[in-house]
Amino acid sequence: MISKYLNCKPDFIPKLSQQQHDRITELIRGLQFRPTHRPQVKRLKIKRLCPNNAYDVKIDVPESNEKSGKNEKIDIFTYFQRRYKITLRYAYLVELDDRRSDKIPIELCKIIEVFFCLLLLL
Repeated sequence: MISKYLNCKPDFIPKLSQQQHDRITELIRGLQFRPTHRPQVKRLKIKRLCPNNAYDVKIDVPESNEKSGKNEKIDIFTYFQRRYKITLRYAYLVELDDRRSDKIPIELCKIIEVFFCLLLLL
C-alpha cells in the first residue's frame, strides 16, 4: 500500500519524508489489520504510524532468567529476532501503533480493509 502511494517497487521503499509520513498516517488511521506474526490475533485497529524506526523504539522485555524479575530494554528489531525468529527487511520503516500502543513493524501487518484504502489513494 505504501509502495503504491509512493509509486515505487514493493521491495524498495525509500525513507519517508515528514509530509509523506503525515499523509500516509491520515490515509490508514482507523483501518483494521492482522499481525502476521501472531495468527491468533484476528484484528487490530491502526491508531497512527510511529515516527521512529525499529532500531529507535525500545521496549521492556523480561530477562531470560525469570527469577531475577528484571527487565531489559531492547529495540524492536532485536525483539522480533529473539522472540519470533524474524529478521525485519524494512527496519527503517515506521511501526504501526495500535490502540493498545503496541508497536508492530509495518511489514508484519496485513491490512484487512484494502479496498477502502485504495479508493483514498486514487
